Amino acid sequence: MAYSDPIDERGPGRDAVDLYTRTYDTLLRSSGETKLKVLEQSHIGMCSVLHPKAGSPEPDTGALIYALRRLPTSIINTRRIVLGQSAEVFERWLGVDVERWQMQSSPGRRRRYYYDGKDRLAVYIASPSDIDDVIPQLVALQIEWNKLHALLGVEDLNGNETVADQFQVLQRLGISEDDSMRLVEIWGDLLTPLRRIKAEEKDFTVRMLGGTAIGYIKATRRWWRPIEALIEREGAADRPVYFVSSNTHSLVNLLSGSARRHQDEIVKFIEGSNNIELIPELRKLRQGQSRGNWDNFLYYAARSYYGQSPDAGRRRADRTGEEEKRGIFFLPSQAGLDVAAQVIILNRLTPGDLDPRLGNPPGDRLARSSAIVINVNYPLGLGAYNVLREIAVSVGSLRGVYLLGKAATLNGTIGDIMISNVVYEEHSENTY
Repeated sequence: MAYSDPIDERGPGRDAVDLYTRTYDTLLRSSGETKLKVLEQSHIGMCSVLHPKAGSPEPDTGALIYALRRLPTSIINTRRIVLGQSAEVFERWLGVDVERWQMQSSPGRRRRYYYDGKDRLAVYIASPSDIDDVIPQLVALQIEWNKLHALLGVEDLNGNETVADQFQVLQRLGISEDDSMRLVEIWGDLLTPLRRIKAEEKDFTVRMLGGTAIGYIKATRRWWRPIEALIEREGAADRPVYFVSSNTHSLVNLLSGSARRHQDEIVKFIEGSNNIELIPELRKLRQGQSRGNWDNFLYYAARSYYGQSPDAGRRRADRTGEEEKRGIFFLPSQAGLDVAAQVIILNRLTPGDLDPRLGNPPGDRLARSSAIVINVNYPLGLGAYNVLREIAVSVGSLRGVYLLGKAATLNGTIGDIMISNVVYEEHSENTY
């Protein structure tokens, strides 16, 4: 590949980004496969802050790790990527049921992937934002892979069986020890990926199946149907709705009382777990030396208890039963849109279960409420618009919309709350 230097310190700006996105949008509209190599120069030309060394022969390990965390581990063996909106779309175009392939996931992005065990990866997309997310990651990975391929040409990887030997190889490639540790976290075994990188250049092809606005609407409607069916089954179809986009643990922690009901078991599990984060915090809380909150500790510790303790599956099932008795229902996504949801029927909640920080509402206040809360795991980009649109047109009375989530800010520290007073929507270029 060719390398180039940034245009100037400020970078090329919005025009280069627009050129990049228009280029892959146009290429993906073709009916065949597109080689990602044709996108490398426009990727380099936009001088991404997430890939500052894209045009340099020097490896950009930060960009490599960023991409690897948002792609499944099978990407090492993948040559062909197929994008589609639903299982039906894949079957209609490819003649295969991709959901019989190996289901894959990535630590840094909620998205459905299916790997055929050879060289093909099916990727579910829920909106154009998924394309804007996936394509640059694939291009960045290919650029960095091929840099390492060139550098590994002079390395003899036979006999590098120990981690120390492998770290020395990475050091000669210009990869720091900290980044080497991150690669170990992602890959586990370093030697197999390094040998694969040395053996061949990466030359991804991508094919888009469908990708129409109607297809995105259908995919979102398919996601909504199980939620709508549950609401009808519980006799709550005509109730007013409050919509929340956050995550699937915050509200249920505050409303279900589960962590406090099982705090003895949770604490006992943590005490026997040697957890390097939770054991010291538990000790400080007991000694009154922590500014933390006991309920917050329980909520965080419960994740380990229900995820890692012996018989965790049965305990999760018991918790689900307790929550459903209190009108809290969890629905994992069964569609291409990988967004889990919760339905909370307010008049079934138990006032005594509420987190004390919510106040002490009169016992009959919740019982008199006819409202329900629909809470979803925050979607990505335009997928969020599709979800909100589907709910808005499907429910009788939408009383409120509440959006909570992660955001980046230039000035702040961990734990700060950022409340925006201006929102700029890039796709429409509207400011609110």
